[in-house]
Amino acid sequence: MVVKLPNLIPKKITSKMHHLSVLFILVLVSKLGFCQCPNDSIKIQYDNNGDAGLINSAGDTITPFVFISLSSIGSGLYIFDAYPEYRGRLKSIINSGAVPNKENLDFDMDADQYHIFRGVINCNGEIIGDESYRMVEHVLNTENPPLFMVQSQEEFEKTESGDFALMNQNGEILSEFYFENVSSNGDILTGNIVTEEYFRTVRMKKSGEIIEIVYEQTR
Repeated sequence: MVVKLPNLIPKKITSKMHHLSVLFILVLVSKLGFCQCPNDSIKIQYDNNGDAGLINSAGDTITPFVFISLSSIGSGLYIFDAYPEYRGRLKSIINSGAVPNKENLDFDMDADQYHIFRGVINCNGEIIGDESYRMVEHVLNTENPPLFMVQSQEEFEKTESGDFALMNQNGEILSEFYFENVSSNGDILTGNIVTEEYFRTVRMKKSGEIIEIVYEQTR
């Protein structure tokens, strides 16, 4: 015999608990920096000139078509390539919703590897980090949350150094610009640091904290 027990929690309390749970989830999502819209509702679209932008399932424009390319990495985040002329004003261009005059834009990424402008944007059209990066690479096997290697355009112009720093999904820089590459194996990252004095392989947490020097060779 199945006995149905009475619900001893008043409906007003259970309703309030539900609303608090929803609010907690929304706050957690916001803190993690993830996009608050379903991934399948946002699509990459190209215009007649071959430039990319983001639209939603209703066809509404989230960003104007100002990107050379967009690549989804999951978690509502996209790596973009943009025209170097947009560096420092891409955020205002996106916020305006208008496509600037492209008559004076003549950039060939294959021919000009010096002035690359790459970054990360979320599905709300917000730039993650800033507009100072030359190269951005997703650290594979870091999806929730994702991590990135970023290369400074300013440092590259000064020294032609290709060193990367570690950046999280909120745009926070977690390390110095001294990594040649970074890989992930679960919760532990492995990075190679190359300087004029040494070559070093380190293991570190996803926070960027180095926990072990695996290999070191002086130069």
